[in-house]
Amino acid sequence: MESDLDALVGLAYIDDIQLDNQINGLGALVKAPFTHAQKQGVKNLVKSKANEALVQSSATRSSRFLLSQAHKLDDQSAGDLKTGRSRLITRDYYFRRKITLAVASTYDLLKVSDIAAVGTQNLDKNFLPPGENFAVDRIKFSYGADIAGSVTAVDGVVYTNATESMFGVGSTTTDMGSDAQLTTKITQPLVDPVFLNGELKLFLDGGEVLSLPVKKFFKDRFSVAAGVEGGQDCVHLESPILIKAGQRIEARLYTAVGGTIIATRTNFCELRLMGAATAPRAAN
Repeated sequence: MESDLDALVGLAYIDDIQLDNQINGLGALVKAPFTHAQKQGVKNLVKSKANEALVQSSATRSSRFLLSQAHKLDDQSAGDLKTGRSRLITRDYYFRRKITLAVASTYDLLKVSDIAAVGTQNLDKNFLPPGENFAVDRIKFSYGADIAGSVTAVDGVVYTNATESMFGVGSTTTDMGSDAQLTTKITQPLVDPVFLNGELKLFLDGGEVLSLPVKKFFKDRFSVAAGVEGGQDCVHLESPILIKAGQRIEARLYTAVGGTIIATRTNFCELRLMGAATAPRAAN
């Protein structure tokens, strides 16, 4: 299947010079050189049929989008795709942050000083690995809290994008991540309203590419988050976001300008960017 996909990619994104040479070679073979209009017609037909086959292939939506943007990539990345020196892989970048909530505040969720660490984030700084290009077609944004305020590590709580308690409204659970605190009945909303009524924005090289209400990422029932992650628990973007090699990635949370912070708890959030990315092909 991979070799079939490679062949389709090679046809769909072959550059005009390569295709010209092949058409000229065919014209010389039959001793009837093609006119410019005829060559253009052949080019369009080849690329159209290859793209049609690609859409019908097993490639994911984010993979197809990334391939369709090959002409926007740097010469090295585009060349590696066309010649098969790179392959497509599934990516799920996560970033977990402790946030000290305040009304009308801004929080940088990705910074150049951030270092990859298991349980905290799986991307160094706020750039993709060298040579990688990434098509984001799903985003998950979740909330975590320690109601007693004793947990400070970002990997010490459970994250959810359900506005109900994981154990049901009115249960005796006071903490989303610690089994040691199962005594006090919940009397607070699971997600702090100042957080829930805010906005999430994504920037590439300083330019805004996404702006959505935080509430769009959250559901009223925990059951919708059950099953394989990356499905109902995510926002599926109408148009995937292309993050090119070398672009600076920034994400910011803007909290609501009104409301009252629930002061007794420690707040956390988790941002997940999911899709397809280019990667060097492993040596045989």
